[in-house]
Amino acid sequence: MSTSSRSVAILAGLFVVVVACNPIFDTGVTNTGAYNNLVVKIQVNRSFARVGESLQIRLTTINDANQPIVIESKDKFVLDIIVEDLGNRQILTSWSAQNPDKATHRIEWKPGETKTMEIDWVPRPEENDRVVGIVGILSEASKIRQAPSVLIHVTDPHPR
Repeated sequence: MSTSSRSVAILAGLFVVVVACNPIFDTGVTNTGAYNNLVVKIQVNRSFARVGESLQIRLTTINDANQPIVIESKDKFVLDIIVEDLGNRQILTSWSAQNPDKATHRIEWKPGETKTMEIDWVPRPEENDRVVGIVGILSEASKIRQAPSVLIHVTDPHPR
């Protein structure tokens, strides 16, 4: 490999590192699962969280079947988003807590139908330097059937 080729390779590698680690280029994180012809996807708009800055979280479900799907769960909400401190297993927020009038124990999807729920979460100073799990929950018959999740580290850009 010539010196100029090596220099180009090193510069390209540095560019990749700078882009991947720079918040300006952060496109977020996604994880997907499936259950009985339902695609369940959790999305977070950034791969990290900062104290005092809003994080947008979206749970999307898509009916991939050619027929309607109905899911019921007597003791749990069919769909929920949970933000949990993994260090002490404390639930920091959930979609059902932020939207108690919209949380339901029965949902029906038409063929090809997509349903989306979203929440914003703003980490507090006491959550600095914690790892949180953001989980999209699909429950049926009072059991969790699918739970795609992502891990996010909380930092404080202005430590006290």
